Amino acid sequence: MPTTNGDEERYADKRASFAKSLPHTDQGEVEPGAYADWLSILASGDPARFEYVPRDPLAIAKLNNPQATYAFDLVGIDSHATRLIPPPPLPAARWPSKWRSFTGKHWRLTFHFRATKRTS
Repeated sequence: MPTTNGDEERYADKRASFAKSLPHTDQGEVEPGAYADWLSILASGDPARFEYVPRDPLAIAKLNNPQATYAFDLVGIDSHATRLIPPPPLPAARWPSKWRSFTGKHWRLTFHFRATKRTS
């Protein structure tokens, strides 16, 4: 199991966790049920379940090969025997709530803008 920076456990709203294209609340935070479904799909490793990843109705871009984590290269370094150090934890716990709300909305708008720009 990879070492984490603790953000997933630290923030109940999952603000520092992967949530690209998952449904979000009006505050820009990932919907907890959608995030739980995402984790369940990942843990199962069943390729068929990836067809049921929850998607935000406003998401334009799709996930690009979410099953790549299960790939194994026969050439080069053994990717399953190497580990990356976790990123530093998100310091947002010390931010005022209005900044946390803005940050979530900002990243959601940034993703939406970039996804829209690429498809037009």
